[in-house]
Amino acid sequence: MQILGAPSIALHLGLLFSPTLAARPRSKVCTVKANGNQQDDVTNILTAFHQCGHGGKIVFPEDQSYWIASRLNPVVKDVEIEWRGEWTFSDDLEYWRNNSYPIAFQNHAAGFILTGHNIKIDGYGTGGIDGNGNTWYTSEKGDTQPGRPMPFVFWNVSEVSVDNFYIKNPQLWSLNIMNGKNMRFNNIYANATSVDAPYGKNWVQNTDGFGE
Repeated sequence: MQILGAPSIALHLGLLFSPTLAARPRSKVCTVKANGNQQDDVTNILTAFHQCGHGGKIVFPEDQSYWIASRLNPVVKDVEIEWRGEWTFSDDLEYWRNNSYPIAFQNHAAGFILTGHNIKIDGYGTGGIDGNGNTWYTSEKGDTQPGRPMPFVFWNVSEVSVDNFYIKNPQLWSLNIMNGKNMRFNNIYANATSVDAPYGKNWVQNTDGFGE
């Protein structure tokens, strides 16, 4: 979303596409603990998706802050994600420019892609993603360069609900859907703020809250 002359953009989303997916008891539960000290947490996160991403539950506790320093594309089925903690993308611009997943639409890219069926995500008002976008805004100063990744892309998904979740400081678009069916989003907050942009300058271009 572009607003010329405004260094900050906030967007609340309450998009209703399908009935709420009911939660049910899960036999497999994976609780992910962050490594801390900006150590890459992606290996542990992918292990949780592998072990509990099919018929189970994955928990990111509220007191945990996860460092996302490499791309990830878990494939899941019938999963509940209790996403109370925060993922923060690393500020390694060179890595992301060279290694993000390519998205053919408008020559975009993605750092995190979620694929699968029957996915329930709840952030409980505390969980979400920090794209570390200010690093990108300051580096590019209003001129978007190739390889700037979207922080959350749903690709080939169906029967999805996302509640009480946020995306702040996205590198590009906050949320993107590529081939999705029966998806419901409720109480979603997206914000892009450049703390370094001069007054009257827009450095948060192409940070749409929602793209499909």
